[in-house]
Amino acid sequence: MRPTLVRLLAPTIAAALALAGAARADDPTVYLTWNAPYGQPRATDVMVSDCDTTRADTLWLAFDPGKKSPTFMAMNASLLIHPRSGDSLSTSWSTDTLPGFNLRFLKPEADPVPGLGYPQPWKSNGVGLRTLESAGRAMKVHLFYAISYREATSIDRKIYVLARILIQRPAGGDPRCKEPVCIEWSEAEYGFSMSEDVTLEASGPNRFVSLNSPGGEVSVPYRKAASLHVWKPPTPH
Repeated sequence: MRPTLVRLLAPTIAAALALAGAARADDPTVYLTWNAPYGQPRATDVMVSDCDTTRADTLWLAFDPGKKSPTFMAMNASLLIHPRSGDSLSTSWSTDTLPGFNLRFLKPEADPVPGLGYPQPWKSNGVGLRTLESAGRAMKVHLFYAISYREATSIDRKIYVLARILIQRPAGGDPRCKEPVCIEWSEAEYGFSMSEDVTLEASGPNRFVSLNSPGGEVSVPYRKAASLHVWKPPTPH
């Protein structure tokens, strides 16, 4: 079952989620990049890695909250791991798991790191959860992280690092070795305070990255599908 803020946060926050209003003029924007957060010199949306279990690649989840807020308390993110269009993921994506359908080779880290060098919305350690489930041809990874209200601090309108995901490289005999995949940040939920939250489909062109696809070709059809999905016809007069 997908972890949600309603189920995992305090009842007061869950009640706030039920009262979520219409989208704001400046909705949060998400960014997904390899090597470094979006906008930094080493950040890229294309990663081609060797088959070497002694190394890991870092996927950075960042966002612009779209506004200032005196507090920020929680995030709930969903990532889709897509195969090449018309293909299927190798079985090791779903079979190499720990109890609770956690991927053995995927390790999220959201706790604040002193000296990280990039803005973080968390000033103290919180609680987190990750789960994995099938989503058609894709696999869906859910990431949840929250801190208590008394530990929440203010945020401005700028890019913050929400989490980092360490993805261990597979061995040479693993079907994932050199398998091209597209990773999409598909859904996002934020708890700003005890009385306000935002629940959105993740938006923006910088929420797709590719793995083992030179030039990022594997992501092209998913980017196109997303652009068609968000298009809306003009309102009739």
